[in-house]
Amino acid sequence: MHTTQVSGGRTGAVCIARLDPTGIDEHVGARYLIARHWRISTHAWGWEFPRGMGEEHESAEETARRELKEETGIDVPVERVNVVQHIHADTGVLRDSIAVAEITVTDTDIDAGWQTTKYMNGVDWELRNAHWVDTNTLHAMIANGEITDGITLACWAIHECRESAVQYK
Repeated sequence: MHTTQVSGGRTGAVCIARLDPTGIDEHVGARYLIARHWRISTHAWGWEFPRGMGEEHESAEETARRELKEETGIDVPVERVNVVQHIHADTGVLRDSIAVAEITVTDTDIDAGWQTTKYMNGVDWELRNAHWVDTNTLHAMIANGEITDGITLACWAIHECRESAVQYK
């Protein structure tokens, strides 16, 4: 039997970045950040939560924070990163662990991230391909087959189960 690991077995992170409705239309509710990425393995574009591999001596929270900043320009304090669970992408082949991180984002974080990205690095392609969507839009995208990435789907299922558990306590 053969297995493999990515990035030296360091824990990766998926970012479920949530923007609460403070200062926006209260009827919309929370919004979540998804980004469109080209994936060579499927030869297709796909909508996903921001994510990436861990670096040496980096905690899962630090990985999530760094990946969110690299892909969007949004820089949040590590205290607003909450690792809620770890998953495995493919237990039949891979030994790696992926942290599911919920991150609270504010309008101020977004404004600062945009200014940093715009003026220091030009407008990054990942930032142009990232969008804030509400829960209903995410549900419709999943139901219509617009989101097919297994890691994103698993992380959203974990998030939804956690939200339901809080409502029914």
